[in-house]
Amino acid sequence: MGIIDMSVGSALKDRRISLNVKQEDLAEQMGVTVQTVSKWERDLTEPKASQVCKLSKILKITEKEICRGAATSDKSDPFEFVRKVSILMKEIPHTELLVGMQEFIDDEEGFLKMLANISNSPFELFAKQDENAELFLDMYENGKIKFDSKEEETAFLSSVFKKK
Repeated sequence: MGIIDMSVGSALKDRRISLNVKQEDLAEQMGVTVQTVSKWERDLTEPKASQVCKLSKILKITEKEICRGAATSDKSDPFEFVRKVSILMKEIPHTELLVGMQEFIDDEEGFLKMLANISNSPFELFAKQDENAELFLDMYENGKIKFDSKEEETAFLSSVFKKK
């Protein structure tokens, strides 16, 4: 997957055209005039930060790609991507795969919410974990939790502070 350097306007225009979206349709979805979209694409103005998120969803590119003025070339079909990843997943340790994914995911919270929705596991469980971390830390500070070794205590504190 290569990156093509271009202006913000060129990235928007190229992506809009590749999706067969008319300026009029994009303007309507964005709640702006056709002239505004035209000015963006000709680099006379740039979309406001508050508009970039909506543009990324409509044009199916990342906010980062819009802001960098770069479009990812030869982006594969989602099913082809999944096919390739499923083959590679068989050869990669689970933890390394997840760490690699996290590195490339721009919207971590959105990704986690999507997974929570798919798994029927409420996203609020993460808030409960944070509450539990607070509770454990309070118990530790009040001497209600004892450890057999300094290493065990260090590991506990490390895990609690990672959750906070």
